[in-house]
Amino acid sequence: MTDALAVGMSKLTTALLSIADLTDSLAPVSDILSRMLPGHPIVVVRLAFGDERLIGVSYDGRTQLVGHTSLGYSHPLTVGGEHIGAIEVHRNDSDAADEPLREAVALAADHMSVLITVALDNLRQTRLTDQLRGALASRSTIDQALGILMERNRCSRDAAFDTLRNASQQHNTKVAELAASLIETVTGAQPAATHFNEPEPTVRLNRANRGK
Repeated sequence: MTDALAVGMSKLTTALLSIADLTDSLAPVSDILSRMLPGHPIVVVRLAFGDERLIGVSYDGRTQLVGHTSLGYSHPLTVGGEHIGAIEVHRNDSDAADEPLREAVALAADHMSVLITVALDNLRQTRLTDQLRGALASRSTIDQALGILMERNRCSRDAAFDTLRNASQQHNTKVAELAASLIETVTGAQPAATHFNEPEPTVRLNRANRGK
């Protein structure tokens, strides 16, 4: 593996594992691929997830691609054995996709496939965490509102929830939103924010450091 290819692999890792949205990363990824591949060709990265189609073009190709180059080589990108896109190398008609370039593209594609798998898993986990936090925050707001109704109406928790649910249906408003409105009306302040304790990072000591 050449120095340029090794450096490019490292940059690809950083680019793909530090993103919040794959859409925003494909153009920079294409730039990295162009700089790391032999001859610095114009590179296009295409991804497809369901009905969503993403494309990234390396910087040099954004003005040259149409009408000036042709597709010289394409290598698939896969996640879990499923074809999700490709790395395309576009060239001038006089250029050829030689064996070193093909091998470099194949290495980059294999590396990217692993990184995209990890990036997608991270994004899914982040979205799941956000959904869980939202659900817990809503539960906390509803609990605060139920406490207010129980004190006002001197009723049970179930009766307070029935009152809140019926009002929600009548006003076509989510229970959590109605609960928040009730709390703000009674207290003059928005519901107290739910506090989440962030887990401490796990630190693993290697054998040389153990016992020190």
